[in-house]
Amino acid sequence: GAGLSVLADASKLANLMRAFFSRLVIRAILLYVGWKSFKSLKSECRDDDAQHLVFWFVYSIMEFLEVFADVILFWCPFYYEAKMALVVYLGLFNGARTLYRRYLFNFLSAHEGEIDRGLKEMIESVEKKANDIPRKIMQRFREAIPGIPAPVEGGKDTKEGIPINPDSEAPAGKVVSDHTIDTNGPPGGPTNQEEW
Repeated sequence: GAGLSVLADASKLANLMRAFFSRLVIRAILLYVGWKSFKSLKSECRDDDAQHLVFWFVYSIMEFLEVFADVILFWCPFYYEAKMALVVYLGLFNGARTLYRRYLFNFLSAHEGEIDRGLKEMIESVEKKANDIPRKIMQRFREAIPGIPAPVEGGKDTKEGIPINPDSEAPAGKVVSDHTIDTNGPPGGPTNQEEW
């Protein structure tokens, strides 16, 4: 019992240390390539710019795939070490350019139109949902707190969809704001508009 518990704890600690070390090495490689990218942006030569752009592009694909790989493969022996070795290969041994030229360029060029259409549809869907968020929030507030006025669709007596004159007795278009003058004047004040 106790011996197995100690072994299990030691195994967990070893896994945590391996994961930490691999993440540290990966971050160091990214910092190194980031610094090299900075240097290449300052230089006149455009060839090294392309090399670093290819690295960041390939790495972004790897990061996206890692979301799924982490869930499925995290339990595999040496998963973290394999991930670390891949980033080292991509960043220090020109592996990103090799992968890009041999596999990614042809595949992505063949499917470029489909990818563009898919991205456009996804962005439009996200924008639509994002635009609905304020309306849904206000709807929840109105459900939770009685008395919050509902937006008036297409009404003239509104400011950003909320009634300016919530009093139903008030005539339509009778709005007191910075842009209009109330011809009745203040209480107890002059009633002649020219005196105002």
